[in-house]
Amino acid sequence: MQEFIEGKLTFLFPEDWIVLKYDDSKLHKRMKRVDDTKAVDFMALSSKGNGETLWIMEVKNPRGHESENKERITGGGLALEVAQKVRDSLAGLWVGCWTVHADMESMRPRFCRPLGGNVSKKVVLFLETAPEWCPEKCDYRKNLSDLLNKKLRWYGFRCLVYNMEELPKTVGWTVVHTAGSSR
Repeated sequence: MQEFIEGKLTFLFPEDWIVLKYDDSKLHKRMKRVDDTKAVDFMALSSKGNGETLWIMEVKNPRGHESENKERITGGGLALEVAQKVRDSLAGLWVGCWTVHADMESMRPRFCRPLGGNVSKKVVLFLETAPEWCPEKCDYRKNLSDLLNKKLRWYGFRCLVYNMEELPKTVGWTVVHTAGSSR
């Protein structure tokens, strides 16, 4: 498995996936020359059978700080932030596909095809919160997913909100707490 650390979480992707830690890439650093350019944490391309999926992933881990982030999480601010990151990151991917950038050289043949191809496209907001933070009636993950789908529908993405407890095994990747970090 390929391991990528994001804060106190470690993301594990299958070896045959193409994964770019986009917000740490040279490509994104060049894109930041335009003020306020934002970036998602990961872009990944998976192949299963004869289909491919482009994953655009943003990670938020406010565990222990949920109350001070409640309005941002439930009021739509986080959905807007993620949508802007997706928009800017897609622009960066397009630049990387059509210009010469070392970050994209080995990935260009497969990673750039989804921009114009018939590929499943998913945006994942991985939002790790304490289970007791929000009572059962508080369906903030569904609300965030609905807001993201509304904002990003025209991009052709299906938007999902996951956490460690509710991450389906069928996604193909997993998340664990980083060794030595407290929850």
